[in-house]
Amino acid sequence: MAVADGDSCAHDVVFAGMCCQCHRNVSSLAENMARQRPGFLTTSLDLQVSASLLSSLDAAEQLRRASQKKLVLIIDLDHTLVTADVRDIRNASAGLRVRKRPGVDGFLQGMKDTCDMYVYTQATGAYAQRVLQILDPRSSFFGDPPRIFHRGNTPQGLKDLAQILPNDASHALVVDDREEVWPSAVRESQLLKVVPYLPFPGDARQSVDFEGFLTGSNRAREPPRTEEDTKRQKIEEPVAFCDLDWPGRTRDDQFEHLGDILRKLHEAVFPATDDGQGGSVASTLPVLRRKTLQGCRLCLTGFCGAASEVPKGSNKSLLGLGAVMVRTPDDATHVVAARRTEKWARAQALQREGRVFLVHPGWLLYAAVTWQRPCELKPSDCQVLFPIWLLLSLTP
Repeated sequence: MAVADGDSCAHDVVFAGMCCQCHRNVSSLAENMARQRPGFLTTSLDLQVSASLLSSLDAAEQLRRASQKKLVLIIDLDHTLVTADVRDIRNASAGLRVRKRPGVDGFLQGMKDTCDMYVYTQATGAYAQRVLQILDPRSSFFGDPPRIFHRGNTPQGLKDLAQILPNDASHALVVDDREEVWPSAVRESQLLKVVPYLPFPGDARQSVDFEGFLTGSNRAREPPRTEEDTKRQKIEEPVAFCDLDWPGRTRDDQFEHLGDILRKLHEAVFPATDDGQGGSVASTLPVLRRKTLQGCRLCLTGFCGAASEVPKGSNKSLLGLGAVMVRTPDDATHVVAARRTEKWARAQALQREGRVFLVHPGWLLYAAVTWQRPCELKPSDCQVLFPIWLLLSLTP
């Protein structure tokens, strides 16, 4: 064991700025900067340990998880597990209305035996605590005290797996409705993107990132067209391309599909014949996800100001599903049309010849969040809203 010398302290454990062995206040010493919180054991920033002790604790945790064949499941809160009605914020004294996502109870119960679960949210700690009292009143899923990482005990900026797993995050899996809050390495190999849960009208969340692109709620407007161009192309602007918040319905099948995906990932990381450490989520997840649209060549049209333009980030999301992006309907297996364009008209002709599938953006969004390729025989009317969960019974 290291010893303290003069004004320095090289002991292993510090709590609330005080060394647990020599009882020296080390909060202002440079040596304390090298210590870290073992996030897999505690959410408190008061507990800091040396690199050598952290390595030993982490190795023990890895052995435990491997012997129990457990993944580390890190789950977002808002729009993933629950959604709060932001309209109630001005009247917070009356209580904030929070709605649990359909299927969340069964999902958490189903993951309990195969995953160590943590909440990682950019909300406040007080709010997260209140929500977990609803989601996990018996502390069956997230522990006691609950394993909550929030804006008060994590750094500002992008979410960081190292806050929970400082050394080895090979068995970590993230479930979040927003991919842009994670570093690119996590987005590409450890993130399960879910559709945001939108039970309350007027929620601005629908206009963010990939869903905003595929629903049309954040698309760029085209410059004004001449009357002749409009007549020639028969352009009829829809209000939106597909619907995440289907009015009058409570159906949301996200957790049903997410549970299936997680079971497949668990089997791949911890195969029945494996008696060692298991595989890596980062090497397994991309391989399974690419099977979704493997062999599909996609031509997108009608989404942006220029018909050939694809918003930044969308290409990577689609390539992650195994699809190849092409520029013309003649080179495509699928034309994803947000509205009527020249490419849409060409795709209609090719579809009559059996050379291409003309599909709605809802087809693509459903594939992205379920890892299933929907049946292409659904009528692709680009003038009406398309509730993506109606495709549940149409998978081949």
